[in-house]
Amino acid sequence: MRTAVELPVVGLIYNRYKNASATQDAVVEIRVYYQRKTKYMSTRVRLLPKEWKNGLVVNRVDAIILNKQLDKLLVDIRKVIYDMYEEGNIDIDAIPARLMAKRKPSVAFIEFCEQRSKIRKYGKAADSQERYERFMRFLKEYGKFKTFYDLTEQKVMELDRYLQKKNDMKAKSRWNNYHRFLNSFIMDAQKEGLLQLNPYDRVMIDKGNDYDGIDKCLEPEEFEQLRTAKMPDARLERVRDLFVFHCYLCQGYKDLQSFNVKNIKEVDGKKVYTGKRGKTGVEFTVPLLSPALAILDKYHGKLPILSNVKYNKYVKEVAAIVGLPDAMTTHWARHTGGTLLLNAGVPMGIVSKVLGHRSIKMTERIYAKWLPKTIVNEVNKVAIKTEAKEKFDKLTFLAVDAVKAANSDRTALENAFNDYFDWYEDQVQRENLPTFGGAPGSLQNRAVLAGQITRTVKFGNYGVDEHRLTQLRKILNDIIDYIKE
Repeated sequence: MRTAVELPVVGLIYNRYKNASATQDAVVEIRVYYQRKTKYMSTRVRLLPKEWKNGLVVNRVDAIILNKQLDKLLVDIRKVIYDMYEEGNIDIDAIPARLMAKRKPSVAFIEFCEQRSKIRKYGKAADSQERYERFMRFLKEYGKFKTFYDLTEQKVMELDRYLQKKNDMKAKSRWNNYHRFLNSFIMDAQKEGLLQLNPYDRVMIDKGNDYDGIDKCLEPEEFEQLRTAKMPDARLERVRDLFVFHCYLCQGYKDLQSFNVKNIKEVDGKKVYTGKRGKTGVEFTVPLLSPALAILDKYHGKLPILSNVKYNKYVKEVAAIVGLPDAMTTHWARHTGGTLLLNAGVPMGIVSKVLGHRSIKMTERIYAKWLPKTIVNEVNKVAIKTEAKEKFDKLTFLAVDAVKAANSDRTALENAFNDYFDWYEDQVQRENLPTFGGAPGSLQNRAVLAGQITRTVKFGNYGVDEHRLTQLRKILNDIIDYIKE
């Protein structure tokens, strides 16, 4: 004999917020109370206060019809609750979704997804269509989302746990290849009135780092190795050339496929390629560097385009020959291009325009993880500039001592001047510091350094008067003349 259990209490409530008036109507709602929790659902029936009395619609010509509609709604909700009771799990938050599905029982969720998949695939690229087909195969094989009743938070979490165990799948792959598709179909069902609540609105699914694709790119040395490598045959040479051009283009495969030399323009004597991204429609502008133009000339302006499937397959062959990662795909080209630009010191805002991102924030998220070498170089530049300031400050103090101290040994200033000059010139050659303006090692550059020291002493708080400043100029000129001799 079944044990008696507590069942939800269902009833009608009008003007819950107490804002109705003689001229302002309010909605009639269904109130479900269960285990100290209350759920409200709108009936979409709006009435003035004089049109509602003792739980019934009154003083309206359609009062009988509206009362029948409200009674039927109460009966339908009680049926849903009874079904839950039979299943052994009463969830009043799931009542709206189950009620909606119950009213349209002719369409199962899996069938709805098949219909929507045909529409969503229309006009998309072959690889995008394949992703929808792959998901639909999975949805049928998984078999736990057949009806609209199955679209609950518990079932979504169960799917996520299943995917986590499947080949130790990462969060990004779980979301992009499974949850994202399921969520899109659920949103379509909501728009068509087949579903009221979306379980994804109340379940926090880890989407992973959607921008960690930056790890999948070639470092500058690897790119140069690929660009200059000798290929064993003409087929792989064409693939290599296409990939190299793809890197310089900094766009996706679809944009490479639609590349048209007619979109090349000349700006300030430089050639640039402009267009709109096939994926987002966002405009991009790409300066075409000489190696990219050389590839275009090699193929007479018509790139050796392949299908994305063959392109990916052959790129792996090229990678194997050059000794690059065997996981390399065609999309590495776009990330490689963006990373090369940043490593070359191109500002983030310009890189964003080249890549055709909607905003610089997107570029910052994707390319925040610069290559380690770039980070080291940037830190090294700061360190060298800091060291230069410290050395120059010491040189300045020696210059002040040379003119303020009686019978001071000016040899220390001369040695420090020459040591600093040689060190600075060496760093200039490494492109870490700005040049003095003249040829490396020239007397002109030494004169510039002498002028910098004099101005620093003159405008600094060193207590050097004009007479001593004139002495300093003479000392520094003597040092330069000594070098000249």
